[in-house]
Amino acid sequence: MNGSTVFIAGVYGTGKSTLCSALSERLHIPTFSAGDLISAINDEQYGANKAVADKYINQI
Repeated sequence: MNGSTVFIAGVYGTGKSTLCSALSERLHIPTFSAGDLISAINDEQYGANKAVADKYINQI
């Protein structure tokens, strides 16, 4: 999988993080959360409920 990107999408609670963690371990590739990346760009931090200040701006 050299230079490839795997994108996993789905609604909250479907097991995306669990699947990505398993793939990361098995394939020895890094995993990133789109929500974490977006929040970092927007200089936001959220807790377990992943609430953000403005959901509309967060999707840009």
